[in-house]
Amino acid sequence: MQNSENYLEEVKDYFLRRFGIPESFWIEHTIFFRKDKGWIINPVILNLDVAFEDKISSLGFPFVRKLGKSLKPTSWGLIYLGHRITRNIVNLNLGDLKEILLRGRIIYNQELTPGYVALNYDGNVVGCGFYQNSIVEVQIPKARRKSLLEIIMRLK
Repeated sequence: MQNSENYLEEVKDYFLRRFGIPESFWIEHTIFFRKDKGWIINPVILNLDVAFEDKISSLGFPFVRKLGKSLKPTSWGLIYLGHRITRNIVNLNLGDLKEILLRGRIIYNQELTPGYVALNYDGNVVGCGFYQNSIVEVQIPKARRKSLLEIIMRLK
């Protein structure tokens, strides 16, 4: 992996281009890189006199992953960004949400740039998807999908 400063600039540029996250967001947030993951952290924590090198997971959460030469946002990262996301949003109705959680994909006839998307239901980002050729594939971890399905079944 490239050095952290270059990686951070790559992450900032990616989230600006892909999801419309402005440079101002990063004033109150930073990313600490460990292996192929970028953990989002409030920079105030970095100023504390604490040895956190091995405990980074308790100070933040996985926000982005490096997959080969590309980046993948985590579902929790997109959920955290929520209403700040202005681009590449897939708005789902209840039926679409059930289908994508159960079957792993849906047909989506709106034109989007191929790549990772924020899955949105009822005004809230619920996770990450991948859009290509009018198909959206779910990228939400299995445990989160299961929780969402349990909640949805109560909405009937």
